[in-house]
Amino acid sequence: MSTVPEEAIEVISQSIGISNLSPDVLPALAADVEYRIREIMQEAIKCMRHSKRTTLSTDDVDSALTLRNVEPIYGFASGDPLRFRRAAGHKDLFYIEEKDIEFKDVIE
Repeated sequence: MSTVPEEAIEVISQSIGISNLSPDVLPALAADVEYRIREIMQEAIKCMRHSKRTTLSTDDVDSALTLRNVEPIYGFASGDPLRFRRAAGHKDLFYIEEKDIEFKDVIE
């Protein structure tokens, strides 16, 4: 039994174009995702403690990802509160509400 819902794995796989995922593999994928998240978070906590801090930061998570040869996450350095929206048709699935920006505004 994983703390990552199988429904979340199914929705994520569909969002990246994998629509024919067998229901038999969902529990194994959920367990693997949970393991990898725990592994990254344990490494991030080590980075936090090494820096003699008690608050985990996005930099700690990025450092943990880098140590595991995973590309760091971009775009979460803001101090603004995040606004979550419930995904349509899913009771326990949320996403971060983001406003659309024009590419030309970014490069100017």
